[in-house]
Amino acid sequence: MSTDYSAAPEGTVSLTHALSVLARRWKVVALCAALGLVLSYAAFLVVPRSYDATSQVQVNPLPVAITGTANGSQTVSVKDVSMPTEVGLVTSNQVAGAVAKNIGWTGTLDDLVSATSVQNPTDSLLLDITFTAGSADEASSGANAFAQSYLAQRNATAKGQAAVLQKEIDGEVKDLTDAVAGYNAILGKEPAGSPAATTAAQQRNAALAQIDSLTQLKRKISLLDLSGGT
Repeated sequence: MSTDYSAAPEGTVSLTHALSVLARRWKVVALCAALGLVLSYAAFLVVPRSYDATSQVQVNPLPVAITGTANGSQTVSVKDVSMPTEVGLVTSNQVAGAVAKNIGWTGTLDDLVSATSVQNPTDSLLLDITFTAGSADEASSGANAFAQSYLAQRNATAKGQAAVLQKEIDGEVKDLTDAVAGYNAILGKEPAGSPAATTAAQQRNAALAQIDSLTQLKRKISLLDLSGGT
């Protein structure tokens, strides 16, 4: 039985011809296919796989100072958050060191930081913390650990700043209390209605009003949400 190739245009190969060639060389085709499978599997085993996981953090402003007039209402001001600074804080040695301890990292801190990237979406107080690792679980653990360690650092900063503000208030209240004692001493010596007594009474009342304002402010600070973020 023979095959007629006369119908095929010059310079072309018919499908029948191509199949017949493959059929005659099936051993070569099978060998190449098997070799391709072996090489593919070897590459699958040798080439390292990587996984990315991302944790997103909402950054909260922190209290920084006491503002207000000497005899008027006072409040605690907050500082505008510098997101580039916060991006750097996420991968700082202090945060990375805590992460290494939490996840049992055995490499260097430089390698740990290199596996981490931090992005700040435009015009937002958000941080996207992405960690790359050899398994999905490791990537997830790393991303969460960086987010938690970063927030722990900010929480500690917030509590420390609140403590500084309360200490500042205590110092001002002590100075004002001493001043009130001095004004009372003047009032005890000067005749009622005299210029000196009148001035001392006005200054004492102003100091007492400021003490009351500072005492209320200290109470407000103790009730502040000092969470550095979520």
